[in-house]
Order: sequence, then C-alpha cells, then structure tokens
Amino acid sequence: MRGLVNSRTAVVAAMVLFGLCSGSALAQTPPDPNCPPIPCPPLPDCPEKKECGMYVWIPPVYRNVEERVCVKPASETCETIPAVYETRTRRVCVKPASERCETIPAEYKTVEERVCCKPASERCETIPPEYKTVEERVCVKPASVRRIPIPAEYKTVTEQVCCKPASVRRIPIPAEYKTVTEQVCVKPASVRRIPIPAEYRTESYQVCVKPESVRRIPIPAEYKTEEYRVCVKPATCRQIPIPAEYRDECYQVCVAPARQEWQKGCVDPSLLKPGEKQGDGWCLVTIPAKYENRTRRVCCKPASCRTEEIPAVYETRTRQVCCKPASERCETIPAVHETRTRQVCVKPASERCETIPAEYKTVERQVCCKPASERCETIPAEYKTVERQVCVRPASERCETIPAVYETRTRQVCCKPASVRRIPIPAEYTTVTKQVCCKPASVRRIPIPAEYKDECYQVCVKPASVKRCPIPAVYETRCKQVLVCPGRWEWRWGANCPDDGTKPPPPPAPRGNSMD
Repeated sequence: MRGLVNSRTAVVAAMVLFGLCSGSALAQTPPDPNCPPIPCPPLPDCPEKKECGMYVWIPPVYRNVEERVCVKPASETCETIPAVYETRTRRVCVKPASERCETIPAEYKTVEERVCCKPASERCETIPPEYKTVEERVCVKPASVRRIPIPAEYKTVTEQVCCKPASVRRIPIPAEYKTVTEQVCVKPASVRRIPIPAEYRTESYQVCVKPESVRRIPIPAEYKTEEYRVCVKPATCRQIPIPAEYRDECYQVCVAPARQEWQKGCVDPSLLKPGEKQGDGWCLVTIPAKYENRTRRVCCKPASCRTEEIPAVYETRTRQVCCKPASERCETIPAVHETRTRQVCVKPASERCETIPAEYKTVERQVCCKPASERCETIPAEYKTVERQVCVRPASERCETIPAVYETRTRQVCCKPASVRRIPIPAEYTTVTKQVCCKPASVRRIPIPAEYKDECYQVCVKPASVKRCPIPAVYETRCKQVLVCPGRWEWRWGANCPDDGTKPPPPPAPRGNSMD
C-alpha cells in the first residue's frame, strides 16, 4: 500500500514539472485558436507492464505563405471640360407701341325751365260735433228677494208625522218696457275730392342718339427668319468594362493531421522480458499527417471600367422673329344727335274738396222701465199624527221682496259728428336757368409707335462635359503563417507502474488550448 502511494506521488510530481516546462515552451509558440485540440490517446490495457509513462505536449507546426493583397482599389478622376459660348445679336422692343389720349371738352347751352318750388297742398279745418241733452230712466239697483229664516218648533206628540213638508212656489213677474224715440246717424259726413287735371306745354331738346366712338384698325406685326443651333443629343460618357485577370496557384491542405495510436504486436523484441510474447504487447505508433495538393484561382488584377466620351449632337433650325410687333390705328367716329319733343308740366294736377253733410233718421226702441222679477208663495206642510215625537213645525223661511231702485239721468247724445273741411293751397313755381350739354366730351387717341434696340446675348455652342481618367489598383505581397500540424499530446514511457495497474489521469491542457 505504501508503494502505491509513493508511485502516485512520483507521477504527480513529474506531471507538475512537465506542466511548468511545457508552459514556458507554449508561451513562445502559441497554438492556433482556429484548430481544434487533439484529445489524449487512450492508454493500452497492459496489466503486466511494470513501467509508467507521462503525457508530453508536442507544439503545432506552422509555415510561412506569401499572399498578394489589394492595398488601394482601382479608381478614376473626373476632369471637367467647360462649355463653349458665342455672342449673338437680336432686336429687342425697348418701349412697346402705345397711344396718347387727347380730351375734347363738351359743349353746353343755357336753357330756362319752370320748376315747382312748393307743390300744391291742402289745409284741413276741423268742424266740431253737435250734441243734444236726453233724459232717460236708469235702474240703479235691481229688485231682489230677502229670505228671513223661521226656526222650527218641536213638541212631543204621539204619532204626529209630517207627510209633506212646506215649500215655496216662485211666481215670475214680467218686466215692463216703454218706447223711446231718438236720432240715429245713418251716413256720417264725408268729403268728396274733385280732381283738377294738370297743364302741360311742348318743348324741344337735343338727344345724343349715338355717342362719339373710336374705331381701332389693327396693323399686323412684321417677322423675319433667323437660324439657330439646337443641341439634339447632349454629350454622354460610355463605360466600357475591363474584365479581371486571374492566375492559378497550388497550395497544400492537411487532410488528416498527425496522430498516435496504440497497436498490438509491434513491440521491439529486445524490450521483451522472459515469458512475454511479442503479439501480446502494445506499442504507441506515430502516424504522420496527410497532405493534399489543391489549386485555386487568385485575382491578379481586379475588374475595372474604361470611360469613353460620346460628343453632343447639334442641328441648325429656323425660327420666325418679330421685327415689328402688331399695333393698331385709332379712327374717331363723331357722335350723332337728334331733336326730340317732350311735354313739360306747367301746372301740376290738384283736387278740390267738397263736403257732404251727414244723414240722420228717427228710430224708436224699447227701454226697460221695470226689470223682470218673481213672487214667492209659501205652501204649508201637511202632517199626520203618529205615536212618536215629531216636528210640529219645520224650519222655513219667509221671502220679502225688495223693489228695484230707479233714477233719472241726463246724457249728451251726438246729433252731428265732428268732420274735417279740406281747403286746397295752390302750388308755387319759379323759373330757373341751367346749363344743358349739347355735345358731350370725347377722347381722341393718338398712336405712339414702339421703340426697338439691338442687344447681345450668349448662346451655348458646346455644353460642359466631364473627362474620366482611370487610376489602376495598387497591390503588395504579404506573408502570413499557415498551420501545418496542430499541437497534440504524446505518451512517453519512463517510470515504474504501480502494482494495481491503475492509469494516471491526463494532464490539463496547456494555456491557450482546451481538451475534450
């Protein structure tokens, strides 16, 4: 048991020492992070082996490869070619044709005319109404009936029963009338207006039948033919593509990396001990890496474009240019007048008022002297005797008639209503002198011709264009490292194995790599 512990301690110490040494070696040659780590090969099951080994890290192998890299891509510079212009002359209208208006004043004459200063009117004179005094009898307080209550009388009687109670019968008294004669207005007073026709006189006056006018006579414009250049198709640039140039290069690719595996029966006979067979031993064999030659196309010169300039196309055209613009000449047509006749009111129409008196007639009507009333007649009650307490005399009432009260009153009755008498007031006239237009004002148009001048202007003969100059790409050769063989673990024999045949665990992967 103590021997097993000592052997394990020795293996751990050897592994720690190897880790320190391999760590310093790996710091100088770091493994490629893109290559996957190589797992540790399995240990052979050899219970008879009395030696122990250890894992040794074999660093990866690299080789330098030259590669052509594009430092600056192909480009082009643009050179601007300015446009070409030429100076031409054309005629321009400085001041267009116009016309000056000259005013011809109107002509007037003096005319006398009779004007109404104050129109005819009328004055209304009020005629007061006429009244007469009439006496008539008026009922101040109508007749009425006052009811005086009579209380009932009771006594104890044997079977004294009222068969029919007392009642009151009302007897109507008709009203009394008398005939009164009075004057009634059948048709009130009125005023009849009698029209007085107006007086007129005939006078002559001038009327403008057709006013003065101006007739415009158009003068056509004058044109001339001139030639000018027109750009039918502008200058353009055509891009001609230049294909890229490639070359084939060979390179090696690691198809299968180098590895170690345990093979049975390949042990050196000199290492065998007495009683051991060569076919029973295991040997760690290194299998070298396999490489394959492959071909790839590399771009020597990238694709580019060559710019070819296509010039602009021009053609000569003809156009009409106005030398003298259209204008017009004004011709004045005088006004046309004619003499007409009209009726002038000398005296306006008026009216005369004639008063028609009111008409009356005598009417008889019935007047109530005594209004209708009624008389109350009491019907006594009927009784019979019964053996019980009965009402001897029921409560009743006595009607007392109060006669109506009349008085004689005096009132004013209109015999003739108020009326109005219209007194006409004649109109007042005066003679007025005023100015009358015989010939209205007019305007005479005087044409002013247009003014022209020659001016110079710039015409683009050849438009501006762009010239493109290509700049080729810049390449340089750079060197880079390519992984030929990745790092791996290798088992090395060199120590006595423990008696129980246990296998030590693999060491941890070096810094910068990992193991499954």
